[in-house]
Amino acid sequence: MSMDDIYKFDNLEDAFVAIDNNELTEDAPFNVNNTSCYYIGKREKLLDGISMLVYKFTLIYAFQAEVEIATTGKRGGDAGHGGRTYISIKSSEETDAFSPVKISVEGDMELSAIVDSMSLFLALLGHVESNKKTLP
Repeated sequence: MSMDDIYKFDNLEDAFVAIDNNELTEDAPFNVNNTSCYYIGKREKLLDGISMLVYKFTLIYAFQAEVEIATTGKRGGDAGHGGRTYISIKSSEETDAFSPVKISVEGDMELSAIVDSMSLFLALLGHVESNKKTLP
């Protein structure tokens, strides 16, 4: 596959639309904002007794980051209503600079907390980058 054959997206939401429309197939390379990625695939997985569709990606940097993400979305209440969200990020290679991260929450408010926490994190990164400074 040549560089011209690599799918290019302006944002990740467009990549998910392409996946849902079967335009981006398993093991397909794509690029979002100059980050090289591979869509590995999606599969059903039982998480805490709830069947979820888990999406798997590989992000290419100086190392490879393996990402698995899944959510049922909001289900109308606490964990008893079946709402689940799962995120796993790990390096595919041995590195001391990257520790694996796994987050699993149950319930609508917990999903909101994850979304808001990640939004805060992205805002901080944008602030630091735009001001070209490091935090103490």
